[in-house]
Amino acid sequence: MVASVSRDGKKCDFRWMRERLRTKWVRDPDRFGYMTPDHSLIGTKFRCPLKKLLNLDGYLPGDYKQFYEDPRTRADYLKWAPLLLAAEDYYAKGRK
Repeated sequence: MVASVSRDGKKCDFRWMRERLRTKWVRDPDRFGYMTPDHSLIGTKFRCPLKKLLNLDGYLPGDYKQFYEDPRTRADYLKWAPLLLAAEDYYAKGRK
């Protein structure tokens, strides 16, 4: 989900927590001179332009057909096809 939108309204920020790929070693507070593994989560963020996003909640499987079959929007279909077909794949695999 979008965490925030920039002031100019052109970019979205996404934030989530992920697992560490490698173990982080920190000083052991109980035993002087020893290290202990830290498996805490890492905060991650990503900024993306709004024009590159597709709202999958507003898309229904089969919506791509109306853009392809209508002669008025067929010229723009090649521009939208990668996003529409990615949404179709998303729903076909049953992701949530």
